[in-house]
Amino acid sequence: MKKPETISPRTTPEIPDNVRTQLQNVTSEIIFAAQEVGFVLAELECKNRAECPLVKMTKELVRKIRALSKLQWELAKLRQPESNASGMYA
Repeated sequence: MKKPETISPRTTPEIPDNVRTQLQNVTSEIIFAAQEVGFVLAELECKNRAECPLVKMTKELVRKIRALSKLQWELAKLRQPESNASGMYA
């Protein structure tokens, strides 16, 4: 009788530190730039603002960047050693 195959758990490949750092830096730059766009949008005075395609797209971008920012904070919490887990990001 044939032995059943062992199914190993799916693992995430280790990301090299330099790649992780570059990704974090670029992501932060994108978030900061989108925040600036959001600030400009908030100060925009235009009669047809609600109908402006650029305003609509900017709002959607800011929503997505906010979600990305929240994920970054969650990942930062997960990376903290147990001794700091309830500290800075709590």
